[in-house]
Amino acid sequence: MSWNDQLYLYTQKRGGVYLGRMESKRGQSDEAYMQHGGAAVLEHKGAPLLIKSWSDVDRNGIRRGVQVQLNCRLERPYSCSITRKSALRKGLSGILGKKDNDYGLPEVTAGRSIKTDDREFTKMVLRDMELRNLLMNNPDYGLDIEPNAPGFVGGGGHCITAWCRLDGGTGATVPEWDIVDLDSDWGTPEQLRQRLDSEVFAKKLDQLVALAKAAHDAALTWRMPAKK
Repeated sequence: MSWNDQLYLYTQKRGGVYLGRMESKRGQSDEAYMQHGGAAVLEHKGAPLLIKSWSDVDRNGIRRGVQVQLNCRLERPYSCSITRKSALRKGLSGILGKKDNDYGLPEVTAGRSIKTDDREFTKMVLRDMELRNLLMNNPDYGLDIEPNAPGFVGGGGHCITAWCRLDGGTGATVPEWDIVDLDSDWGTPEQLRQRLDSEVFAKKLDQLVALAKAAHDAALTWRMPAKK
C-alpha cells in the first residue's frame, strides 16, 4: 500500500483526521503526489499534532522522510537540533578526542550531534526520562525545536518536529518503513485495520509521535534559565 493508504489506516486506528491530498505538487507527477502527499492531524493535550511526509532534492537525488510536528509557547526564542552524527564526524571526534555532546548523558548523546543556542535549557529538557528513552531506542530519529511558530498572540511560538529519513540517508528505503504490499483480496477494510497493530510501520510511527509529544512536554516542564 502507498503512504497515503497506510496513513489513512493508521488514523482510523489511532484517531484523528486524515488529510489526503490529490492535487499535484511542483516537481512531482500527479501519481507520485497522490501516493505520498497525505497528512494527518491528531491531538496532544488540546494542541494539533501534524503527521506528514516530506521530500526534497539534493545532489545525491531525492530524499524522503516523515515528520511529526507540535507547537508550543516558550518564554523566549530557543532552538535545538538533535541528529544522528555522520560517520565522518564520528571518526573525527574519536581521532581528536573531542566531546562535543557533553551533556552528562552519554547514553543519550553518544552518536548524536546536538546544536543549540541555550545549552543549559537543553540539558534540562534532556532530563526527561521518556524523552531520553525514546532517543536511545530510536537512533535514526531526529528532533528539532525552532522559534517563530505562527498562531501565538504576543509571540513565543515554537515548532517541535520529530523526524526520520525514509531512505536512511542512503537513497534506499529503510526496511522498517517499507509500505506493506497487500493483495487486493487479503481481506476487508476492517481486517486491514485490525492487522495494523502488528505492522512495523504503525509501531515506528507510534515511536515518532511519542518523541514529538515527549519533547513538547519536556520543554514545558522547566522554566528557562536566566540568560547570563
